[in-house]
Amino acid sequence: MTTHVSPIASNVRNRIAAAVIVLMLGGVPLYAQPVTVDVHADSSAIVMGNWFRYTLDVKHPVNIPVILPQLKDSIGKFSIVKEDSLTVQRNGDQETLHKEFILSAYEPGQLTIPPVTIGYRSGSDTALTAVMSNPIGITVAGVQVDTAQGIKDVKDPLSLSLTWREILLYGGIVFLLAALVYAAFYLYRKFKKIPAVVEEVIPPRAAHIVAFEKLKELEDRRLWQQGEIKAFYSDATEIIREYFERRYEFLALEMTTDEILDQLRKQITDAGMLRMIAELFIDADLVKFAKHTPVASECESVIPASRDIVDRTKVPEVPENDV
Repeated sequence: MTTHVSPIASNVRNRIAAAVIVLMLGGVPLYAQPVTVDVHADSSAIVMGNWFRYTLDVKHPVNIPVILPQLKDSIGKFSIVKEDSLTVQRNGDQETLHKEFILSAYEPGQLTIPPVTIGYRSGSDTALTAVMSNPIGITVAGVQVDTAQGIKDVKDPLSLSLTWREILLYGGIVFLLAALVYAAFYLYRKFKKIPAVVEEVIPPRAAHIVAFEKLKELEDRRLWQQGEIKAFYSDATEIIREYFERRYEFLALEMTTDEILDQLRKQITDAGMLRMIAELFIDADLVKFAKHTPVASECESVIPASRDIVDRTKVPEVPENDV
């Protein structure tokens, strides 16, 4: 069972609470107080959830400082929706502090805005004196729901018909924007010439030119003159193997001497040339694998023989006037 408290009983209870606050603050009797506080609401009855304005005015002498209450989220059962800035109005030696609040309640019934307590010190008295406002009763009505009607679906968005003038206006705007975009793109393509990126293609160097250069480098290193005969023969045949691989397009670097000679017989018809190549590779194999030590004349003939092999088997050069 719900117990209802009458406005009179509520006011009596609020005044008792205010008296306790005064005693705690070391207050004095409330008669002939130099500070007065006045509150009022712009409505005495609202529908639950609606807003109303609550005004606080404090009048006091200029030489008596006052302490306003710190109201944060609510006043009693009323929520503070908005709090305006404090305004001060002076009239002679009197000053009026004015502050407004926007309140709302979310509980139906007969509710009361509780008194607001203002503290101050008078003269040389160090004790804090308090003055209180009157409570204000507000009737909060609940939202009436017609239970006889069923729950309705959410309404579809309203469709507004366009007039011919609006259609022409919007169509003209779209056409104008499209024309501007096209014109900007056309001018960009016309005046901003993007240089084509030309990638320089470097033709591969001829196999015989590379072989001649490497044979010259090998000759300048003078390996066999320094006693490195095995390395000299190995490097010389490596250059010729690489030349054959590029010239005749078979994997000469991975083949044995016999396998290379078999491939060359398909490409070279000169028996004397085949014999020269075989002698070079066989001599090199003897030095590398049979620990054969050639004489100086044999070593001196390796570079000239290698150059002769490359020169006589290279791709014939085409004269410029025959191109």
